Amino acid sequence: MATPQHRRPPPSFPLPDHLLELILARLPPEDPSCLLRASLVCKHWRDLIYDPRFLFLLLDPRRAPQMLGFLHDSDTVRRLEYVPTYPFSFSFPVPDRDFWYLLGYRHGRAVFHSTSATENSSLLVWVPFTGQRMEVPVPTEFKIERSYATVICAADGCGHRNCHEGPFLIVFVFCDPEDEELAFVTSGCVYSSETGEWGEVVSTNNISLICDAPALLVGKSLLYFLSNCGSILEYDVARHSMVTIDPPEHDPDDAMFKRMILVQAEDGGLGVVIVQPNHYEQGFAHGAGCDCLCLLSREVTEGGDTEWVRHEVIYLEDSLSDVWGSTPLDLTAFVIGFAEGASTVFVSTQECDGIFTVDLQSERARKVYHCSWHIDRLAPILSSYTSGSTLQAPQGEHHCLMAWSSSDEADDEEGRGEKIRHNCCLTRG
Repeated sequence: MATPQHRRPPPSFPLPDHLLELILARLPPEDPSCLLRASLVCKHWRDLIYDPRFLFLLLDPRRAPQMLGFLHDSDTVRRLEYVPTYPFSFSFPVPDRDFWYLLGYRHGRAVFHSTSATENSSLLVWVPFTGQRMEVPVPTEFKIERSYATVICAADGCGHRNCHEGPFLIVFVFCDPEDEELAFVTSGCVYSSETGEWGEVVSTNNISLICDAPALLVGKSLLYFLSNCGSILEYDVARHSMVTIDPPEHDPDDAMFKRMILVQAEDGGLGVVIVQPNHYEQGFAHGAGCDCLCLLSREVTEGGDTEWVRHEVIYLEDSLSDVWGSTPLDLTAFVIGFAEGASTVFVSTQECDGIFTVDLQSERARKVYHCSWHIDRLAPILSSYTSGSTLQAPQGEHHCLMAWSSSDEADDEEGRGEKIRHNCCLTRG
């Protein structure tokens, strides 16, 4: 007679519940399925995750935003697309590329420029996770064919965790030829969603055309724009003033088009990443052809002046070797995007091998997209847990890839499955 099989007792949990909750709260928010899988480990873990107290850990404003995906646009193939960087993420029906081209994304909103060069040109503000769209007409006196725009949240005291439904500002900069020698006057103006009007135009000179590299927000009101010669335009939204900043030293033989990008420095101030050929680095001991990323920040000296200070060099030969197995020694790289708050730059190559992310802190690289054409504009979409007790899923034709319900447990598990699905979904801030 066979010995009856006895089920083993459930494992004990030597860790206190509050420590276990802290561990579960550190699961990567960019992959919501982690919490779903954790809730299936055992009843004890499931009860902890269902507990309303656990939600407050997820809502901690100190949690760094995570990158869920990115929008990219190409003039070569006229393609606008959203690419999730993790499998369990939302997909979005993007605006029609025949009418709009991408400028950037920030604080839960993407902004697009009209492809029309007529007097009726306009900007489109689009909230990906609700589908809301708002067209903003551009005044005819603005030189829209030589312009760039970005969007920022205008809510007072907002932590930018779930601010896509609040007021916003559009900062619009444009260039106008000053004389026949191609000297330009650069002007800027701010649109307020609360008043529905454009404000006063401010101008400066001695700067060339603003390029479509992503703008950088430092603090609450300092916006930085990159020109096609490497100079930087600082627009103080609070004071409605403009100043120009000279670029850091770079290889004079290397064109700056997509070889420099504005980034947040370690202290949260203005920084840049410049792609340099290896032979330009002093004392370089690596291969002679593979490019490297140089990180610099603008800092105040003891005398009160400001200067560019170099911090580190990331050799792409080392970072990309883990992705490719081996890195071509003649690789030419371009920087095409930066995820504000996530310390991550997007890199493409002249050989069109795809799009890679490089973490500026860990120096780790990851391939996030494969394409055979050049990407002209790229805007990362970051995630945050919403500040409300009910989390909002995308509306309309948006699709959630992590819809889930349980049918293997007791009768009340259908309600539990619905609850865990809502508690694990993410909104973007």
